[in-house]
Amino acid sequence: MPHNTIKLAPGVETNTTPALNEAAYSASAFIRFLPERNGYGLAQKLGGWVAYYASSIGSKIRALKGWADLNATNHLGIGAESSLDVLTGNNLINITPQTSITNTAPVFATTAGSNVVTVTDSNITASVLDYVTYVTPVTVGGLVLNGPYKIQSAAGTQYSIYAASNASLTANTSTNTVGGSFVVGNTYEIVTVGSTDFTLIGAAANTVGVIFTATGVGSGSGTARLVAEYAFSTTSGSSIVTTYFDNHGLAAGDSFYVGVSTTVGGIPLFGLYTVQSVITTSSFTFAAANSATSTVGPTTATVINGGLIQSTFYVAIGPQPIGTGFGVGGYGVGGFGVGTTQPNVPGTAITATDWTLDNFGQDLIACPAGGAIYYWNPSGQLQNAQIVGGNGPLVNSGIFVAMPERQVIAYGSSFTLSPDPMLVRWSDIEDFTQWIATPTNQAGSYRIPTGSKIVAGTQGPQQGLLWTDLDLWAMQYIGPPFVYGFNKIGSNCGAVSRHCVGQMNGAVYWMSQKQFFMSMGSGPQAIPCPVWDVIFQNINTSYLYKVACGINSQFNEVTWYYPSASSTERQLC
Repeated sequence: MPHNTIKLAPGVETNTTPALNEAAYSASAFIRFLPERNGYGLAQKLGGWVAYYASSIGSKIRALKGWADLNATNHLGIGAESSLDVLTGNNLINITPQTSITNTAPVFATTAGSNVVTVTDSNITASVLDYVTYVTPVTVGGLVLNGPYKIQSAAGTQYSIYAASNASLTANTSTNTVGGSFVVGNTYEIVTVGSTDFTLIGAAANTVGVIFTATGVGSGSGTARLVAEYAFSTTSGSSIVTTYFDNHGLAAGDSFYVGVSTTVGGIPLFGLYTVQSVITTSSFTFAAANSATSTVGPTTATVINGGLIQSTFYVAIGPQPIGTGFGVGGYGVGGFGVGTTQPNVPGTAITATDWTLDNFGQDLIACPAGGAIYYWNPSGQLQNAQIVGGNGPLVNSGIFVAMPERQVIAYGSSFTLSPDPMLVRWSDIEDFTQWIATPTNQAGSYRIPTGSKIVAGTQGPQQGLLWTDLDLWAMQYIGPPFVYGFNKIGSNCGAVSRHCVGQMNGAVYWMSQKQFFMSMGSGPQAIPCPVWDVIFQNINTSYLYKVACGINSQFNEVTWYYPSASSTERQLC
Protein backbone atom coordinates (compact mmCIF):
# COMPACT_ATOMS: atom_id res chain seq x y z
CA MET A 1 0.00 0.00 0.00
CA PRO A 2 1.44 3.36 -0.94
CA HIS A 3 2.03 5.92 1.79
CA ASN A 4 0.38 9.32 1.74
CA THR A 5 1.73 12.50 3.31
CA ILE A 6 -0.32 13.68 6.26
CA LYS A 7 -0.61 17.44 6.49
CA LEU A 8 -1.81 18.62 9.87
CA ALA A 9 -4.35 21.43 9.68
CA PRO A 10 -3.47 24.46 11.82
CA GLY A 11 -5.48 25.23 14.91
CA VAL A 12 -6.86 23.15 17.75
CA GLU A 13 -10.28 21.48 17.49
CA THR A 14 -11.90 20.31 20.72
CA ASN A 15 -15.56 20.31 19.69
CA THR A 16 -15.15 16.98 17.86
CA THR A 17 -13.81 13.71 19.20
CA PRO A 18 -10.18 12.77 18.48
CA ALA A 19 -11.43 10.04 16.11
CA LEU A 20 -13.36 12.52 14.00
CA ASN A 21 -10.66 15.14 14.21
CA GLU A 22 -8.55 13.65 11.45
CA ALA A 23 -5.20 15.23 10.64
CA ALA A 24 -5.73 18.01 13.19
CA TYR A 25 -4.75 18.92 16.73
CA SER A 26 -7.09 17.90 19.56
CA ALA A 27 -5.05 19.31 22.45
CA SER A 28 -2.16 21.68 22.87
CA ALA A 29 -0.30 23.81 25.37
CA PHE A 30 1.83 26.91 24.86
CA ILE A 31 2.08 26.81 21.07
CA ARG A 32 1.27 29.11 18.17
CA PHE A 33 0.79 28.39 14.46
CA LEU A 34 3.04 30.18 12.00
CA PRO A 35 1.80 30.45 8.40
CA GLU A 36 3.93 28.96 5.63
CA ARG A 37 3.90 29.21 1.82
CA ASN A 38 1.45 26.34 1.23
CA GLY A 39 -1.17 27.91 3.46
CA TYR A 40 -0.70 25.56 6.37
CA GLY A 41 0.23 26.65 9.85
CA LEU A 42 3.32 25.23 11.46
CA ALA A 43 3.13 24.57 15.20
CA GLN A 44 5.81 26.37 17.19
CA LYS A 45 6.35 26.65 20.91
CA LEU A 46 5.06 29.88 22.35
CA GLY A 47 8.28 30.58 24.20
CA GLY A 48 8.85 32.04 27.65
CA TRP A 49 8.33 35.44 29.23
CA VAL A 50 10.98 38.10 29.55
CA ALA A 51 10.90 40.48 32.51
CA TYR A 52 10.21 43.99 31.27
CA TYR A 53 11.12 45.48 34.63
CA ALA A 54 13.42 43.71 37.06
CA SER A 55 11.56 44.46 40.32
CA SER A 56 8.06 43.65 41.55
CA ILE A 57 5.38 46.33 41.44
CA GLY A 58 4.08 45.19 44.81
CA SER A 59 0.46 44.36 43.96
CA LYS A 60 -1.54 42.85 41.11
CA ILE A 61 -1.40 44.87 37.89
CA ARG A 62 -4.77 45.65 36.30
CA ALA A 63 -3.99 48.04 33.43
CA LEU A 64 -1.08 49.23 31.26
CA LYS A 65 -0.76 52.23 28.97
CA GLY A 66 2.26 53.24 26.92
CA TRP A 67 2.66 56.77 25.57
CA ALA A 68 5.28 59.38 24.73
CA ASP A 69 5.56 62.94 26.04
CA LEU A 70 6.37 66.06 24.02
CA ASN A 71 10.09 65.35 24.43
CA ALA A 72 9.62 61.95 22.74
CA THR A 73 10.35 60.18 26.03
CA ASN A 74 8.46 56.89 26.32
CA HIS A 75 6.46 56.11 29.46
CA LEU A 76 4.46 53.12 30.65
CA GLY A 77 1.52 53.78 32.99
CA ILE A 78 0.91 50.88 35.39
CA GLY A 79 -2.37 50.65 37.29
CA ALA A 80 -2.06 48.16 40.14
CA GLU A 81 -4.34 47.39 43.06
CA SER A 82 -2.19 49.31 45.55
CA SER A 83 -0.47 51.86 43.36
CA LEU A 84 -0.40 53.88 40.18
CA ASP A 85 3.10 53.98 38.71
CA VAL A 86 4.91 55.26 35.65
CA LEU A 87 7.90 53.38 34.27
CA THR A 88 10.30 55.60 32.33
CA GLY A 89 13.33 53.70 31.12
CA ASN A 90 14.32 51.74 34.20
CA ASN A 91 12.97 54.36 36.60
CA LEU A 92 9.71 53.49 38.38
CA ILE A 93 7.81 56.55 39.67
CA ASN A 94 4.98 56.14 42.17
CA ILE A 95 2.24 58.65 41.25
CA THR A 96 -0.59 57.11 43.29
CA PRO A 97 -3.37 59.63 44.04
CA GLN A 98 -3.78 60.40 47.73
CA THR A 99 -6.78 61.45 49.77
CA SER A 100 -7.38 62.61 53.32
CA ILE A 101 -10.79 62.41 55.02
CA THR A 102 -11.88 64.56 57.95
CA ASN A 103 -15.03 64.43 60.08
CA THR A 104 -15.11 67.73 61.93
CA ALA A 105 -17.24 70.81 62.55
CA PRO A 106 -15.44 73.35 60.34
CA VAL A 107 -16.15 77.06 60.47
CA PHE A 108 -17.53 78.42 57.18
CA ALA A 109 -17.58 82.14 56.35
CA THR A 110 -19.20 83.90 53.41
CA THR A 111 -19.64 87.51 52.30
CA ALA A 112 -22.74 88.66 50.47
CA GLY A 113 -21.96 89.26 46.80
CA SER A 114 -18.78 87.17 46.83
CA ASN A 115 -18.19 83.56 45.82
CA VAL A 116 -15.25 83.15 48.21
CA VAL A 117 -15.92 80.73 51.06
CA THR A 118 -13.38 80.62 53.88
CA VAL A 119 -13.18 77.39 55.84
CA THR A 120 -11.35 76.64 59.08
CA ASP A 121 -10.80 72.92 59.70
CA SER A 122 -8.56 72.02 62.63
CA ASN A 123 -7.89 68.51 61.28
CA ILE A 124 -6.23 69.48 58.01
CA THR A 125 -3.40 71.64 56.76
CA ALA A 126 -4.43 72.16 53.17
CA SER A 127 -2.46 73.30 50.13
CA VAL A 128 -3.34 75.34 47.07
CA LEU A 129 -2.52 72.20 45.07
CA ASP A 130 -5.34 70.25 46.72
CA TYR A 131 -9.03 69.83 46.01
CA VAL A 132 -11.81 69.23 48.53
CA THR A 133 -15.27 67.73 48.22
CA TYR A 134 -17.95 67.73 50.91
CA VAL A 135 -19.48 64.26 51.21
CA THR A 136 -22.07 65.81 53.52
CA PRO A 137 -23.27 68.86 51.55
CA VAL A 138 -23.14 72.21 53.33
CA THR A 139 -25.46 75.19 52.98
CA VAL A 140 -24.28 78.53 54.30
CA GLY A 141 -24.77 82.14 53.27
CA GLY A 142 -27.32 81.14 50.63
CA LEU A 143 -24.81 78.76 48.98
CA VAL A 144 -24.90 74.99 48.71
CA LEU A 145 -21.42 73.43 48.73
CA ASN A 146 -21.39 70.02 47.11
CA GLY A 147 -18.76 68.58 44.77
CA PRO A 148 -15.04 69.13 44.14
CA TYR A 149 -13.53 72.56 44.77
CA LYS A 150 -9.98 73.68 44.15
CA ILE A 151 -8.36 75.21 47.20
CA GLN A 152 -7.53 78.78 46.17
CA SER A 153 -5.56 79.89 49.23
CA ALA A 154 -4.35 78.16 52.37
CA ALA A 155 -2.72 79.19 55.61
CA GLY A 156 -2.44 76.80 58.51
CA THR A 157 -5.81 75.19 59.19
CA GLN A 158 -7.71 77.78 57.13
CA TYR A 159 -8.35 77.60 53.42
CA SER A 160 -10.66 79.22 50.87
CA ILE A 161 -12.59 77.92 47.89
CA TYR A 162 -14.65 79.53 45.13
CA ALA A 163 -18.34 78.60 45.08
CA ALA A 164 -20.22 78.32 41.78
CA SER A 165 -22.14 81.53 42.53
CA ASN A 166 -22.00 84.51 44.86
CA ALA A 167 -23.30 84.25 48.40
CA SER A 168 -26.57 86.07 48.97
CA LEU A 169 -25.88 86.58 52.67
CA THR A 170 -22.94 87.26 54.95
CA ALA A 171 -22.33 84.45 57.41
CA ASN A 172 -19.39 83.88 59.71
CA THR A 173 -19.99 81.10 62.18
CA SER A 174 -16.77 81.88 64.06
CA THR A 175 -17.97 85.31 65.29
CA ASN A 176 -21.43 84.60 66.65
CA THR A 177 -21.95 86.95 69.62
CA VAL A 178 -24.96 88.21 71.53
CA GLY A 179 -26.61 90.98 69.54
CA GLY A 180 -25.01 89.76 66.33
CA SER A 181 -26.82 88.06 63.47
CA PHE A 182 -26.77 84.56 62.09
CA VAL A 183 -27.73 83.99 58.47
CA VAL A 184 -29.14 80.73 57.10
CA GLY A 185 -31.66 81.78 54.49
CA ASN A 186 -33.00 84.51 56.80
CA THR A 187 -31.33 86.81 59.30
CA TYR A 188 -31.87 86.11 63.00
CA GLU A 189 -30.76 88.06 66.05
CA ILE A 190 -28.57 86.08 68.44
CA VAL A 191 -29.99 86.27 71.98
CA THR A 192 -27.69 83.93 73.91
CA VAL A 193 -24.52 82.10 73.01
CA GLY A 194 -23.31 78.81 74.43
CA SER A 195 -20.18 76.83 73.69
CA THR A 196 -21.77 74.98 70.77
CA ASP A 197 -25.18 76.58 70.34
CA PHE A 198 -27.12 79.82 70.53
CA THR A 199 -30.68 81.12 70.83
CA LEU A 200 -32.23 83.26 68.11
CA ILE A 201 -35.06 85.72 67.57
CA GLY A 202 -36.70 84.78 64.28
CA ALA A 203 -37.00 87.75 61.94
CA ALA A 204 -40.25 86.44 60.52
CA ALA A 205 -41.89 85.45 63.79
CA ASN A 206 -40.19 88.26 65.75
CA THR A 207 -40.74 86.34 68.96
CA VAL A 208 -38.10 85.70 71.58
CA GLY A 209 -37.59 82.00 72.09
CA VAL A 210 -38.46 80.92 68.58
CA ILE A 211 -35.59 78.64 67.65
CA PHE A 212 -34.54 78.09 64.07
CA THR A 213 -31.91 75.49 63.26
CA ALA A 214 -29.75 76.10 60.26
CA THR A 215 -31.50 73.15 58.67
CA GLY A 216 -34.87 74.83 58.97
CA VAL A 217 -36.33 72.33 61.41
CA GLY A 218 -38.93 74.79 62.68
CA SER A 219 -39.73 76.40 66.00
CA GLY A 220 -39.75 75.45 69.65
CA SER A 221 -37.30 75.62 72.44
CA GLY A 222 -33.88 74.28 71.61
CA THR A 223 -30.69 75.31 69.88
CA ALA A 224 -29.50 76.27 66.41
CA ARG A 225 -26.66 74.67 64.52
CA LEU A 226 -23.87 76.77 63.11
CA VAL A 227 -23.69 75.15 59.67
CA ALA A 228 -26.53 73.53 57.77
CA GLU A 229 -26.47 69.95 56.55
CA TYR A 230 -29.07 67.27 55.97
CA ALA A 231 -31.42 66.57 58.90
CA PHE A 232 -34.22 63.97 58.80
CA SER A 233 -37.51 63.36 60.57
CA THR A 234 -39.84 60.35 60.37
CA THR A 235 -43.33 59.25 61.38
CA SER A 236 -43.81 55.82 62.89
CA GLY A 237 -45.29 53.36 60.38
CA SER A 238 -44.52 55.55 57.36
CA SER A 239 -41.69 55.25 54.83
CA ILE A 240 -41.83 58.98 54.01
CA VAL A 241 -38.81 60.86 55.33
CA THR A 242 -38.78 64.63 55.64
CA THR A 243 -35.42 66.23 54.91
CA TYR A 244 -34.38 69.70 56.09
CA PHE A 245 -31.71 71.53 54.12
CA ASP A 246 -31.70 75.29 53.60
CA ASN A 247 -31.78 76.53 49.99
CA HIS A 248 -31.77 72.95 48.73
CA GLY A 249 -32.81 74.00 45.20
CA LEU A 250 -34.37 70.61 44.48
CA ALA A 251 -37.61 69.79 42.67
CA ALA A 252 -39.82 66.72 42.69
CA GLY A 253 -38.09 63.96 40.73
CA ASP A 254 -34.57 65.24 41.39
CA SER A 255 -32.01 62.96 43.01
CA PHE A 256 -29.86 63.62 46.05
CA TYR A 257 -27.22 61.50 47.75
CA VAL A 258 -26.83 60.56 51.41
CA GLY A 259 -23.09 59.97 51.63
CA VAL A 260 -22.75 58.96 55.29
CA SER A 261 -24.89 56.14 56.67
CA THR A 262 -27.49 57.56 59.07
CA THR A 263 -30.31 55.77 60.90
CA VAL A 264 -33.50 57.75 61.55
CA GLY A 265 -36.57 56.25 63.23
CA GLY A 266 -35.19 52.77 62.61
CA ILE A 267 -34.63 53.44 58.87
CA PRO A 268 -31.04 53.12 57.61
CA LEU A 269 -30.33 55.84 55.04
CA PHE A 270 -27.47 55.67 52.56
CA GLY A 271 -27.17 56.15 48.82
CA LEU A 272 -29.22 57.87 46.13
CA TYR A 273 -32.82 58.95 46.73
CA THR A 274 -35.47 60.73 44.66
CA VAL A 275 -37.30 63.81 45.92
CA GLN A 276 -41.00 63.04 46.24
CA SER A 277 -42.30 66.49 47.11
CA VAL A 278 -40.96 69.91 48.02
CA ILE A 279 -42.43 71.46 51.17
CA THR A 280 -40.40 74.68 51.37
CA THR A 281 -37.09 76.00 50.13
CA SER A 282 -35.65 74.40 53.27
CA SER A 283 -37.45 71.03 53.32
CA PHE A 284 -38.57 68.20 51.08
CA THR A 285 -39.67 64.56 51.34
CA PHE A 286 -38.58 61.25 49.86
CA ALA A 287 -39.60 57.61 50.22
CA ALA A 288 -37.25 55.22 52.01
CA ALA A 289 -37.11 51.47 51.39
CA ASN A 290 -38.56 50.69 54.85
CA SER A 291 -41.17 52.11 57.18
CA ALA A 292 -40.08 53.93 60.31
CA THR A 293 -40.45 52.15 63.64
CA SER A 294 -40.57 55.40 65.61
CA THR A 295 -41.38 59.07 65.19
CA VAL A 296 -38.37 61.41 65.07
CA GLY A 297 -38.57 65.22 64.89
CA PRO A 298 -39.23 67.66 63.55
CA THR A 299 -37.66 69.77 66.32
CA THR A 300 -35.42 66.82 67.26
CA ALA A 301 -34.55 65.84 63.70
CA THR A 302 -31.55 63.56 63.24
CA VAL A 303 -28.63 65.31 61.55
CA ILE A 304 -26.45 63.37 59.13
CA ASN A 305 -23.02 62.29 60.38
CA GLY A 306 -23.79 63.37 63.94
CA GLY A 307 -23.66 67.00 62.88
CA LEU A 308 -20.11 66.73 61.56
CA ILE A 309 -19.00 67.62 58.04
CA GLN A 310 -17.23 64.82 56.16
CA SER A 311 -14.66 66.34 53.80
CA THR A 312 -12.47 64.44 51.35
CA PHE A 313 -9.24 66.19 50.38
CA TYR A 314 -7.52 65.13 47.16
CA VAL A 315 -3.94 65.65 48.21
CA ALA A 316 -1.36 66.75 45.64
CA ILE A 317 2.32 66.28 46.37
CA GLY A 318 4.27 69.28 45.20
CA PRO A 319 7.88 69.49 44.03
CA GLN A 320 10.69 68.75 46.44
CA PRO A 321 12.69 71.77 47.55
CA ILE A 322 16.37 71.79 46.68
CA GLY A 323 18.59 70.12 49.25
CA THR A 324 15.93 67.81 50.63
CA GLY A 325 14.79 64.32 49.99
CA PHE A 326 15.12 60.83 51.33
CA GLY A 327 18.05 60.71 53.69
CA VAL A 328 18.45 64.49 53.78
CA GLY A 329 17.34 66.08 57.03
CA GLY A 330 15.62 62.91 58.24
CA TYR A 331 13.08 60.64 56.66
CA GLY A 332 9.82 62.52 56.14
CA VAL A 333 11.30 65.88 57.14
CA GLY A 334 11.40 68.24 54.17
CA GLY A 335 11.44 65.27 51.85
CA PHE A 336 8.94 63.35 49.78
CA GLY A 337 5.67 65.24 49.68
CA VAL A 338 6.85 68.19 51.75
CA GLY A 339 7.83 71.05 49.49
CA THR A 340 7.75 74.82 49.63
CA THR A 341 4.28 74.82 48.08
CA GLN A 342 2.93 71.79 49.92
CA PRO A 343 2.99 72.21 53.70
CA ASN A 344 0.77 69.27 54.63
CA VAL A 345 1.71 65.68 55.23
CA PRO A 346 0.61 63.46 52.31
CA GLY A 347 -2.72 61.69 52.66
CA THR A 348 -3.49 58.01 52.24
CA ALA A 349 -2.73 56.38 48.89
CA ILE A 350 -5.87 55.12 47.22
CA THR A 351 -6.39 51.47 46.30
CA ALA A 352 -8.32 50.08 43.35
CA THR A 353 -9.76 46.80 42.13
CA ASP A 354 -9.18 47.90 38.52
CA TRP A 355 -7.97 50.84 36.42
CA THR A 356 -8.57 52.31 32.99
CA LEU A 357 -5.72 54.37 31.52
CA ASP A 358 -5.30 56.56 28.44
CA ASN A 359 -3.22 59.53 27.37
CA PHE A 360 -4.45 63.06 26.72
CA GLY A 361 -1.55 64.38 24.69
CA GLN A 362 1.44 63.99 27.01
CA ASP A 363 -0.76 63.67 30.11
CA LEU A 364 -1.67 60.30 31.58
CA ILE A 365 -5.39 60.02 32.39
CA ALA A 366 -6.19 57.40 35.03
CA CYS A 367 -9.44 56.24 36.59
CA PRO A 368 -9.69 53.69 39.40
CA ALA A 369 -12.86 51.63 39.03
CA GLY A 370 -15.67 53.45 40.80
CA GLY A 371 -13.52 56.50 41.54
CA ALA A 372 -12.63 59.96 40.30
CA ILE A 373 -10.56 60.78 37.21
CA TYR A 374 -6.92 61.77 37.74
CA TYR A 375 -4.18 63.14 35.49
CA TRP A 376 -0.40 63.29 35.63
CA ASN A 377 1.83 65.51 33.53
CA PRO A 378 5.40 64.17 33.16
CA SER A 379 6.64 67.76 32.81
CA GLY A 380 4.43 69.19 35.55
CA GLN A 381 5.14 70.25 39.12
CA LEU A 382 3.15 67.51 40.85
CA GLN A 383 4.81 64.30 41.96
CA ASN A 384 1.55 62.34 42.07
CA ALA A 385 -1.60 62.19 39.96
CA GLN A 386 -4.25 64.73 40.91
CA ILE A 387 -8.00 64.84 40.36
CA VAL A 388 -8.92 66.54 37.07
CA GLY A 389 -10.74 69.14 39.12
CA GLY A 390 -13.16 71.65 37.69
CA ASN A 391 -16.53 69.95 37.78
CA GLY A 392 -15.29 66.47 36.90
CA PRO A 393 -17.42 63.47 37.91
CA LEU A 394 -16.36 61.86 41.19
CA VAL A 395 -17.59 58.32 40.43
CA ASN A 396 -16.80 56.53 37.15
CA SER A 397 -16.58 52.94 36.00
CA GLY A 398 -13.96 53.72 33.35
CA ILE A 399 -12.60 56.24 30.85
CA PHE A 400 -11.02 56.61 27.42
CA VAL A 401 -9.96 59.56 25.26
CA ALA A 402 -12.09 60.08 22.15
CA MET A 403 -11.20 61.51 18.76
CA PRO A 404 -11.33 63.66 16.67
CA GLU A 405 -11.82 66.48 19.19
CA ARG A 406 -9.85 64.90 22.07
CA GLN A 407 -12.40 64.60 24.84
CA VAL A 408 -12.28 62.39 27.91
CA ILE A 409 -15.18 59.93 27.85
CA ALA A 410 -16.33 58.53 31.19
CA TYR A 411 -18.85 55.68 31.47
CA GLY A 412 -20.80 54.62 34.54
CA SER A 413 -20.29 58.27 35.43
CA SER A 414 -21.89 60.32 38.19
CA PHE A 415 -21.55 63.81 39.66
CA THR A 416 -22.86 62.50 42.96
CA LEU A 417 -21.08 59.82 44.95
CA SER A 418 -23.61 57.24 43.76
CA PRO A 419 -22.79 55.14 40.64
CA ASP A 420 -24.83 55.72 37.47
CA PRO A 421 -24.09 52.49 35.56
CA MET A 422 -25.68 53.42 32.21
CA LEU A 423 -24.57 57.04 31.88
CA VAL A 424 -21.79 58.07 29.52
CA ARG A 425 -20.39 61.55 30.04
CA TRP A 426 -17.79 63.55 28.10
CA SER A 427 -15.68 66.61 28.82
CA ASP A 428 -15.35 69.73 26.70
CA ILE A 429 -13.00 69.53 23.71
CA GLU A 430 -9.35 69.88 24.68
CA ASP A 431 -10.34 70.51 28.32
CA PHE A 432 -10.81 67.67 30.77
CA THR A 433 -11.80 70.03 33.62
CA GLN A 434 -15.13 71.10 32.06
CA TRP A 435 -17.94 68.53 32.26
CA ILE A 436 -21.11 70.63 32.61
CA ALA A 437 -22.81 71.26 29.26
CA THR A 438 -23.30 74.92 28.35
CA PRO A 439 -24.26 76.68 25.09
CA THR A 440 -20.60 77.58 24.56
CA ASN A 441 -18.89 74.22 25.13
CA GLN A 442 -19.12 70.62 23.92
CA ALA A 443 -19.42 68.75 27.22
CA GLY A 444 -22.46 66.52 27.64
CA SER A 445 -23.91 63.17 28.63
CA TYR A 446 -26.18 60.39 27.37
CA ARG A 447 -27.82 57.45 29.10
CA ILE A 448 -27.59 54.16 27.19
CA PRO A 449 -31.13 52.70 27.11
CA THR A 450 -30.37 48.96 26.93
CA GLY A 451 -28.56 46.76 29.39
CA SER A 452 -27.93 47.08 33.11
CA LYS A 453 -24.45 48.63 33.05
CA ILE A 454 -21.75 49.87 30.69
CA VAL A 455 -18.94 47.36 30.97
CA ALA A 456 -16.25 48.65 28.61
CA GLY A 457 -15.43 51.47 26.24
CA THR A 458 -12.73 52.37 23.74
CA GLN A 459 -11.98 54.66 20.82
CA GLY A 460 -12.37 52.50 17.72
CA PRO A 461 -10.91 53.13 14.28
CA GLN A 462 -13.78 55.42 13.22
CA GLN A 463 -15.91 55.98 16.33
CA GLY A 464 -16.18 55.47 20.06
CA LEU A 465 -17.49 52.07 21.15
CA LEU A 466 -19.38 51.25 24.34
CA TRP A 467 -20.28 47.75 25.49
CA THR A 468 -23.05 47.12 27.95
CA ASP A 469 -23.58 43.67 29.43
CA LEU A 470 -26.01 43.05 26.52
CA ASP A 471 -25.18 45.16 23.47
CA LEU A 472 -22.62 47.18 21.54
CA TRP A 473 -23.19 50.92 20.99
CA ALA A 474 -21.34 53.35 18.74
CA MET A 475 -20.87 57.01 19.62
CA GLN A 476 -20.12 59.13 16.56
CA TYR A 477 -18.93 62.72 16.82
CA ILE A 478 -21.50 64.98 15.09
CA GLY A 479 -20.63 68.38 16.59
CA PRO A 480 -22.84 70.83 18.47
CA PRO A 481 -25.47 70.92 19.80
CA PHE A 482 -25.72 67.18 20.48
CA VAL A 483 -21.95 66.57 20.06
CA TYR A 484 -22.33 62.77 19.82
CA GLY A 485 -24.84 60.54 18.09
CA PHE A 486 -25.50 57.11 19.60
CA ASN A 487 -26.54 53.96 17.74
CA LYS A 488 -26.86 50.36 18.82
CA ILE A 489 -24.84 48.38 16.30
CA GLY A 490 -25.00 44.94 17.90
CA SER A 491 -27.37 42.99 20.14
CA ASN A 492 -26.55 40.13 22.51
CA CYS A 493 -22.83 40.71 22.11
CA GLY A 494 -21.98 42.57 25.32
CA ALA A 495 -18.55 42.55 26.91
CA VAL A 496 -17.54 40.66 30.06
CA SER A 497 -14.88 43.06 31.41
CA ARG A 498 -13.20 46.45 30.96
CA HIS A 499 -10.12 44.82 29.45
CA CYS A 500 -11.62 42.09 27.27
CA VAL A 501 -11.43 44.39 24.21
CA GLY A 502 -8.47 44.62 21.81
CA GLN A 503 -7.74 46.27 18.45
CA MET A 504 -5.49 45.16 15.60
CA ASN A 505 -5.29 45.96 11.89
CA GLY A 506 -8.46 48.06 11.94
CA ALA A 507 -10.55 45.39 13.64
CA VAL A 508 -11.93 45.33 17.18
CA TYR A 509 -12.08 42.04 19.09
CA TRP A 510 -13.83 41.22 22.35
CA MET A 511 -15.12 38.41 24.54
CA SER A 512 -18.80 38.13 25.37
CA GLN A 513 -20.56 35.85 27.83
CA LYS A 514 -20.77 32.88 25.46
CA GLN A 515 -18.86 33.87 22.32
CA PHE A 516 -15.98 35.83 20.82
CA PHE A 517 -16.77 38.72 18.47
CA MET A 518 -15.02 41.01 16.04
CA SER A 519 -16.04 44.15 14.17
CA MET A 520 -14.39 45.80 11.17
CA GLY A 521 -16.92 48.60 10.78
CA SER A 522 -19.81 46.54 9.38
CA GLY A 523 -21.15 45.45 12.74
CA PRO A 524 -20.28 42.62 15.16
CA GLN A 525 -19.52 39.19 13.77
CA ALA A 526 -19.18 36.03 15.84
CA ILE A 527 -15.75 34.41 15.59
CA PRO A 528 -15.88 30.62 15.10
CA CYS A 529 -14.36 29.02 18.18
CA PRO A 530 -13.14 25.41 17.82
CA VAL A 531 -12.15 25.38 21.50
CA TRP A 532 -15.53 26.66 22.76
CA ASP A 533 -16.02 23.74 25.18
CA VAL A 534 -12.60 24.24 26.76
CA ILE A 535 -13.26 27.90 27.47
CA PHE A 536 -16.94 28.53 28.10
CA GLN A 537 -17.59 25.32 30.00
CA ASN A 538 -14.50 25.82 32.16
CA ILE A 539 -14.69 29.46 33.19
CA ASN A 540 -15.28 30.99 36.61
CA THR A 541 -18.26 33.27 35.99
CA SER A 542 -17.74 34.97 39.37
CA TYR A 543 -14.55 36.57 38.04
CA LEU A 544 -15.48 37.43 34.46
CA TYR A 545 -14.52 41.05 35.18
CA LYS A 546 -10.88 39.90 35.32
CA VAL A 547 -10.81 38.67 31.68
CA ALA A 548 -8.07 40.46 29.72
CA CYS A 549 -7.33 40.65 26.00
CA GLY A 550 -3.75 40.70 24.72
CA ILE A 551 -2.70 41.87 21.25
CA ASN A 552 0.51 40.61 19.63
CA SER A 553 0.82 42.29 16.25
CA GLN A 554 4.18 40.62 15.53
CA PHE A 555 2.42 37.27 15.17
CA ASN A 556 -1.03 38.65 14.24
CA GLU A 557 -2.46 37.14 17.41
CA VAL A 558 -5.34 38.04 19.73
CA THR A 559 -5.24 36.26 23.09
CA TRP A 560 -7.70 36.20 25.99
CA TYR A 561 -6.69 35.38 29.53
CA TYR A 562 -9.58 34.13 31.64
CA PRO A 563 -10.14 32.52 35.08
CA SER A 564 -10.75 28.78 34.92
CA ALA A 565 -13.61 27.17 36.83
CA SER A 566 -11.25 25.96 39.56
CA SER A 567 -9.65 29.38 40.11
CA THR A 568 -9.91 31.33 43.34
CA GLU A 569 -9.44 35.00 44.14
CA ARG A 570 -6.00 34.29 45.57
CA GLN A 571 -4.86 32.53 42.40
CA LEU A 572 -6.06 35.21 39.99
CA CYS A 573 -3.57 37.78 38.79
